[in-house]
Amino acid sequence: MNLSFFIFRKYLWSHNNESLIRKIFGLSFISIFASTFTLCLAISLMLGFRTAIYKDLKSLSGDAVILPNNQSLNKSVLASLKSNKKIKAFSCNEYHPAILSQDQESFWPITITGVVFEDFFETTSFQRKIKHGSTSYDYLNQLNMTAVGKKFCEQNNLSLGEQFAILKPKIVKKKVSFEEKKLMIGAIFETGFDDYDQGMVICSKRTFDSCFKKANHSNAQIKFNINQESSNLIKLKLGFEKILGLISGREHELSILINKIFLLKNHLPKHKIIPWTQISPGIIEPLKFEQTMIFLILMLIFLLSLSGILSFVYLKIISKKKDIAILATLGAKNSDLKKSFMMIAGTIGFTGSMLGSTCAFLAGYILKNNHLIKLPSNYFIQRVLVDLDPFVFFIIFAFINAIIIIACTIPLRTIDSMNFSEILKN
Repeated sequence: MNLSFFIFRKYLWSHNNESLIRKIFGLSFISIFASTFTLCLAISLMLGFRTAIYKDLKSLSGDAVILPNNQSLNKSVLASLKSNKKIKAFSCNEYHPAILSQDQESFWPITITGVVFEDFFETTSFQRKIKHGSTSYDYLNQLNMTAVGKKFCEQNNLSLGEQFAILKPKIVKKKVSFEEKKLMIGAIFETGFDDYDQGMVICSKRTFDSCFKKANHSNAQIKFNINQESSNLIKLKLGFEKILGLISGREHELSILINKIFLLKNHLPKHKIIPWTQISPGIIEPLKFEQTMIFLILMLIFLLSLSGILSFVYLKIISKKKDIAILATLGAKNSDLKKSFMMIAGTIGFTGSMLGSTCAFLAGYILKNNHLIKLPSNYFIQRVLVDLDPFVFFIIFAFINAIIIIACTIPLRTIDSMNFSEILKN
């Protein structure tokens, strides 16, 4: 039998008469289990919440947005987008501020957005956000027909099919006056973001042109042709990038978009092209900071729990120093002795992290499918979302065990510094 394995099997459970070492053994196992469980479940919850927010934001803006160097996109830009095979769809949108007039007493600033609904629905997932009314672009393309947010209707006591008035500026002989324009609610959407649900009115280009002579500003939303790989190696890579995304704040698909945007800039050098993550920095940046800090705190908890297993290995070596000295005198190599204690630490880490990650996966599965925890109404999601990616769990499991093996080389140095002759004399 291999000497390292013999010593490992002999010493693993040989602390029954050593009260302190037995307690540290149990504490180190529990700490590894608890830290792995917390790390896996917390990362799954953060990824689920992050995915939900990013999915909703991306669904409203496409993969990237072209910002023209002037107020509107010219025909050469549109021709370039149509001929580019890497672009799956694009939507040219026009924006103009307006004032919502209610009973000539209350006035609210809003933004009128003119779109081609066929292109807008194909580029974004806005059609899925419509909760009431028609989702047909033929119906929404009618003159004076609009789509408004749910909170817009609640604040102004409006419902589907009702009309509302906007005030549009009119300049006559250098004097500014306001002209009233009646619009109708043809659809009600709910995105979960107040900027959209309260102050955004979306209409057809035909309706937009009937309200304003010229857009205040415009942009083009783009949806790229992105080939999704499905091999296990690609899934493992994406799982690793998901975890890195929590640390760095980068969306795991952003590197692909950045590359495609760089290539597109070669065709449109005078225009600014930004990925969808830069469209709403007020939402993205706090989320990045919050998730990065939570991840670092969880890692600190894990490193503190690692001290338990290091203490156990050190005390185990000290308590067995006479046995180690005898084995070394009989010809055992230091490397074999180190390997045996490394196997003890690895067993504790492997079983604790395996049990912790398994329990975290089961807990996440229960939370995901049974909706046990409901969030307050001020959240745009009503239940806890969990991203149960097996590759993420595998990466966390492998990372924890690798850190345990590397860290255990510190107490194992004690064997090299032992004076075996002095130990045997005493």
